[in-house]
Amino acid sequence: PGHGGMRNALESVHFYRRVPRDLSKGSAGGGLLSLAALGVILYLFLSDLAAFFRVTVAHEVRLDQVFDHEVRVNVNLTMHRMPCELASLDIFDVMGASVHNLTYGIRRMRVGVHGGKTPFKPHKRAKVSAAARLARRRLSSRDREREAEREQDAARVALGKARRLDSDSFPAFIKERPLSLVLFGAHWCEWTQRLLPRWAEAEAAVKADGVLEKEVSLGVVDCASRESRELCIRHHLQYFPAVHLYHRESPELHQNYIGPREEDSLLEFLRAAAAHAKDVSRFATPMHANAVHSERGREGCELSGSFYVARVPGSLRVAAHSPQHTFNPRWIDVDHTVHSFSFGVPDVLERRVSLARAQKLSDLQERQIIEAHERGEDPGTDSEYVHVEHLAFLPQYSRGSEVRPFRASKKRTRLQSFLSTVDRLKRRFTQVEALHRNDTHGPNSLGGRSFTSDYAFVSTEHYLKVVPTTYVFLDGDELDSYVYTVNNRETMRGHTPTVVFSYDVSPLRLHVVESRTSLAAFLTQCCAIIGGVFTVAGMLDGLAHHGSDLLARKMRIGKGG
Repeated sequence: PGHGGMRNALESVHFYRRVPRDLSKGSAGGGLLSLAALGVILYLFLSDLAAFFRVTVAHEVRLDQVFDHEVRVNVNLTMHRMPCELASLDIFDVMGASVHNLTYGIRRMRVGVHGGKTPFKPHKRAKVSAAARLARRRLSSRDREREAEREQDAARVALGKARRLDSDSFPAFIKERPLSLVLFGAHWCEWTQRLLPRWAEAEAAVKADGVLEKEVSLGVVDCASRESRELCIRHHLQYFPAVHLYHRESPELHQNYIGPREEDSLLEFLRAAAAHAKDVSRFATPMHANAVHSERGREGCELSGSFYVARVPGSLRVAAHSPQHTFNPRWIDVDHTVHSFSFGVPDVLERRVSLARAQKLSDLQERQIIEAHERGEDPGTDSEYVHVEHLAFLPQYSRGSEVRPFRASKKRTRLQSFLSTVDRLKRRFTQVEALHRNDTHGPNSLGGRSFTSDYAFVSTEHYLKVVPTTYVFLDGDELDSYVYTVNNRETMRGHTPTVVFSYDVSPLRLHVVESRTSLAAFLTQCCAIIGGVFTVAGMLDGLAHHGSDLLARKMRIGKGG
């Protein structure tokens, strides 16, 4: 009895009571409607299933909480026709801070006509003693004028003794000896005037050297004279003085001399060149060869590295600068290619490499100490052991708001459990690049773009609007970075051309959040689809059934009447 009562109670709350099959009736129209309903359910279910596996990206803008006062800038660009000797990287901001010719953290590579690259090694200029600098500062204006007059007189004497070349005599001069060293200058240029006496000394030393006299000839071209103007224009000289070394077998190519302007340095350079004078291929290498008759064939410079700037509007400028040259702005060419330009890219990868190397040193030290103890030695007194006290000072992360630029989630999939933090970070960078692949903005909007101009005195300006950005990935990983938009323009102002990157960091932060439909929402939508379609189909079936019955009843009444 108890069991039967329980069964009756459960049957009384049954919401879906079955109707005996012999009491129900089907129809062809109802079958078609049922098939259509099943098709609609299947389509909506598959669409909902695809949406469940699809990752959606939402963008939110919030006021940025600034914890850092500096932003890291990463640059990699090539100046196609500006030698590394002249390329200067300068930083300015609205607070009045300025850095000229930034070298810390910047690597320079010489780029030849045919794309070859070699590291740039600046020559060491002769140091002026403190006593000499003090004595020069104490000179009166009249004494300085007299000193300048003496330099000009010495330059005129040296120019008078030198072999002067012009557009007509230059081709024959190059053919006289295997090597020809030519000084391109201007008689009004201060630096040309200072070099001419030393040039005369070097020329006299070459004539006194029996070997060099047969191999090398020296000449001077005054680009300020009317007879040499065409020759200097054809060489596209960017500055005065310029010293070029030519080979008789390839007069269309030359090698730039960028060493100290001293007699000994010039002679050392000529002896090294004379030793390989017969090897034209070694002399006229793509690195050091400039195509004289080609406006586009000049030595370039690749600038790459990272540095920090204040988080205020400012500019990064690449310009020609030298304390020992007079520039010819007409032929200063700032055509360039930006390989990459980004802000705030975390240097976790670089620091992890440093930490890995330091860890190897630490393991080596520990192994050496153990071996020393086994031999009965005192490792603390032996200088051959590796010391890695600097391990304690190696920062694990960069500074400012980059204290933790990449925050890895504690949730890990089976694949992620085999990946290190660095590998996960690399995967995140790939995802960020994919997110901005079709956008006009991104972390590296200028990357891979080239800027050229066919006109003189043209400067290129890039205006960057930088927006701090936080990426929140589906598994909970977070990455702080920067995206920016860029506008470019060319200006012609008549002074020495420059490349300017003006930047302004926004006070707002963009949050890019990945999300996916939850399982509960997916099941709810599936139930809504099935129930909704069945309900609507049942209503349509009932409407069709009752309509057909009503029509059939009226027809019977009409026939009976």
